[in-house]
Amino acid sequence: MTNSNMSKEDDVRRTRGEEINSDSSNTSTLFKECPHPDDRQRKELSSELGMEPLQVKFWFQNKRTQMKTQHEHQENTQLRTENEKLRAENMRYREALSNASCPTCGGPTPMAETSFHQHQLKMENARLREEVTFS
Repeated sequence: MTNSNMSKEDDVRRTRGEEINSDSSNTSTLFKECPHPDDRQRKELSSELGMEPLQVKFWFQNKRTQMKTQHEHQENTQLRTENEKLRAENMRYREALSNASCPTCGGPTPMAETSFHQHQLKMENARLREEVTFS
């Protein structure tokens, strides 16, 4: 094909696509009601628009892909926002834990590596030291 043939085909494609989009109220309504038209519906719509049923089929296929992409983009945006909120909340909890103190002994809280049993032993040692000091 020559460049002139390609540009004519592109113009025809754009023109035919624009025909569908210019009658967007009809196609949009039909798309909302039935995003997967059957052969009969495609033939009816193609005769109304003066197009081939295959072109109508591809328009609906492209429209479904466009809607799916748009939905995925919205979902990704929502998930990114939620992820950022969770990261911020996680950072607040980490900071609170790093600055926390034990309510029983007043000392620093045990780190994740330290077991609960080790913490209990440290509290018991602190209590025994106090007894020895005051005795």
